[in-house]
Amino acid sequence: MSWQRVLAARRPSGILGCIRKSGQQIRRTIPAPLLGPSEATPAVLCPLLAPQYKKDKELLERVQWRPQRLGNGVDSWNCRSKSRYQSGAGKQSQPLAKNDGESQSGFHKGQTLLLVLLISVPLLYVLWSGIPSLPYGASNRAAEVLQTFRARMKELKNTYQSQDPNVWRRAHVFLEKHLNASHVHLEPAILLFTAGREAEKALRCLSNEIADAFAFSQNATTIQINGVDKAVLDSDAVKLEVDNELSSGFSKGKKVAVVHRFELLPAGSTLIFYKYCDHENAAFKDVALLLTVLLDEQSLRKSLTFQEVEEKVRDFLWAKFTSSDIPSSYNGMDTDKLSGLWSRISHLVLPVWPEKGLPLEGCT
Repeated sequence: MSWQRVLAARRPSGILGCIRKSGQQIRRTIPAPLLGPSEATPAVLCPLLAPQYKKDKELLERVQWRPQRLGNGVDSWNCRSKSRYQSGAGKQSQPLAKNDGESQSGFHKGQTLLLVLLISVPLLYVLWSGIPSLPYGASNRAAEVLQTFRARMKELKNTYQSQDPNVWRRAHVFLEKHLNASHVHLEPAILLFTAGREAEKALRCLSNEIADAFAFSQNATTIQINGVDKAVLDSDAVKLEVDNELSSGFSKGKKVAVVHRFELLPAGSTLIFYKYCDHENAAFKDVALLLTVLLDEQSLRKSLTFQEVEEKVRDFLWAKFTSSDIPSSYNGMDTDKLSGLWSRISHLVLPVWPEKGLPLEGCT
């Protein structure tokens, strides 16, 4: 606005000065024509002022245009400042929103953890309280059973001193584990004792003594089955007879069965042991079965490993039960059936050596 005032102040003085000069020139030369109001422009009234008028007009236009430009610049600056402020505010609000989201996420996690604890603690309590535990009287009884069995096995070890210490250890651990009431019985305990012909008496006596120790510790008795008495009978009849003896005896509370001379049973009849030795599918799981096999050899070398003894018994039964020279009563056995039977009765195969000082009749 100051430039406009300057131009407005300069214009009259410039025009008046020009008029004076022009008037002097006109009076000297040509008389002044009469002009209308619209025709009396500064350029007509003062020809000398035309260039200066043009410059003043351009200057006025520039001055008038500058405030407009400045105004537009202020507006644009205000827009940019506003946008920067808004963007800055947005950036500042982002951490706040992030922190807000993190706090909400932490709150939800805390709620989830609390919910899990509220659910798991009662569930663990229910599971713990539901685990069966032995009453005080039952635990005392279980301890007495183990103590009695250990005492009887110690006596037997002193009597049968010719036996390998590893045989005693394996038999003792195997049967004691089954007697331990804290273990759930998933399958019966099955032992197979074998010997050469020179140890036939020790084989019979030792198997009976161990079976009696197992049964006596539980105030029970044993089931006795002798293959010699059934060797010439029909296979199906022997199968039915063995099934009745085992089922009846175990149902009445007997805890162990001894099957002497297992190799003399008719081959087909031995398939009944699938029912009583089929691991977790066995008909009775809290019992023990002791089988004896007398080999054709006169004696067993004490240098044989347990694995070699097991292989020798397996080969002997294969030849005994699948030979074509056996009587018709042995029919009904093949290699596949025998393989399945062997896998069920060969949990633990232990050798027995001859013993001196055993009584001629019976066993101590």
